[in-house]
Amino acid sequence: MADGDVPAMPARGTGRSAAPAAVAVVGAGYVGLTTAACLARLGHRVVCTDVDEHRITGLQSGEMPIHEPGLAELVRTGLDTVRLSFACGSADAAARADFVFLCVPTPSRPDGATDLGYLEAAVSEIGPSLRPGAVVVNKSTAPAGTVQMLARVLGRADVSVASNPEFLRQGSAVHDFLNPDRLVVGAADMAVAERVAGLYAGIDAPVLVTDPASAETVKYAANAFLAMKLSFSNSVAALCEAVGADIDDVLEGMGYDGRIGRDYLRPGPGWGGSCLPKDTRSLVAVASAAGYDFALEVGEPQLDALWVRGGFPDSFLAADDDRSLTWRENFIRTYLERDVPQFGPRIPAETLRRFWVMLAHTHGGILNAAA
Repeated sequence: MADGDVPAMPARGTGRSAAPAAVAVVGAGYVGLTTAACLARLGHRVVCTDVDEHRITGLQSGEMPIHEPGLAELVRTGLDTVRLSFACGSADAAARADFVFLCVPTPSRPDGATDLGYLEAAVSEIGPSLRPGAVVVNKSTAPAGTVQMLARVLGRADVSVASNPEFLRQGSAVHDFLNPDRLVVGAADMAVAERVAGLYAGIDAPVLVTDPASAETVKYAANAFLAMKLSFSNSVAALCEAVGADIDDVLEGMGYDGRIGRDYLRPGPGWGGSCLPKDTRSLVAVASAAGYDFALEVGEPQLDALWVRGGFPDSFLAADDDRSLTWRENFIRTYLERDVPQFGPRIPAETLRRFWVMLAHTHGGILNAAA
């Protein structure tokens, strides 16, 4: 650890200040809306902003742009108690905030690196309006070095920047926010990190206070590990087919080992969604930019092997039903073109049939570890 780095400080979620704070959340998407509603639930005064005027107008009247269990109720309660409000544009909300959370998209670039354009634009908009002593908290998934970059864009010595990655799963985002496995906060100044952690007073969870680069890397490393675990399960399934072993028994036996665990240890149609493909590629791109060859292959050969071949025993392929092959092809192509656009149009019909059979085997669900 270099001189001046902040040591990691794990602790339980107790003993932090519960004083209500003025919070602005930039971005009313999946992460931003959940963050705003849950922070209001914790007692803070929250203004959630977005550039989409139609979305904001709907939210002001309680209309939800996304479906997430429990979120509509939290938004309605926040509006009724006047702890939560919505506004177009971020500058005015930021001018009145003690903390400004950035919850904007960070899509992948063609080379796999993360596009930080939305983050830069958001910081440029709010920078001149921020009050002295305010803290900008990046909750968008972004690689190591992003906090430093945002501080440079801000150009404000009297404003701090911290990283507070989200670990929300689609379908359980509210529960994950209010009952997290851990809270991670990274800042160059430990006092700033503790201020951010204090916003979560009342939540009982381990708190890791660390430096910005470590906090930023936690999210990528966690998602890459989940993707690796799913891919490994598919490869083991292929091995079991080759040697005549029962994949369910093999993975059950592995899962009893506390060092391995059972979560995400099962074969399936692969991993997709909005997080795992993007974050694994970004992790590799970050490592490459830093001069390190990360031993995690996520190129086309690996995807062809682990998304398509892995985990499709012959016993599964023998199953069929009365639905037409065309319907199934369209169903799977829609999924692949949405989440894996570079592969969808080139997937052969036989592979599409295999995806359909595996979907049926898993009760119609796609294994998606979007966290």
